[in-house]
Amino acid sequence: MTEVIALIFESMNTEEIASTKLGSVVIGQAKGDVHDIGKNIVAALLSVNGFEVHNIGIDVPVKSFIEKAEEVNADIIGISTLLTTSLPYLKDIVSYLDDSGTRDKYFYVVGWRTGYC
Repeated sequence: MTEVIALIFESMNTEEIASTKLGSVVIGQAKGDVHDIGKNIVAALLSVNGFEVHNIGIDVPVKSFIEKAEEVNADIIGISTLLTTSLPYLKDIVSYLDDSGTRDKYFYVVGWRTGYC
């Protein structure tokens, strides 16, 4: 999947994408989670549809999402996890946005896999 995404980005016209920018997104996996295929697919789909994506990777502390969003003047913050052990961090990002007075500054998306145990 990683190779396919790399091929897609190589074939994209970066000038055309920059001229049609819909917004800026910071996206990453919650602290404690290293499963990133789904996050990378979402990041690729956002990129090819006009969003400037800042993929901050895996195992990312909550505070780092906000710091990166501030740095790049993001519109959207996306955090996800596949692990129940990292699930509390999805709530923590909303709490951190509240505590820092920035909840109304960003749209935010939190994602957790659903399935059978």
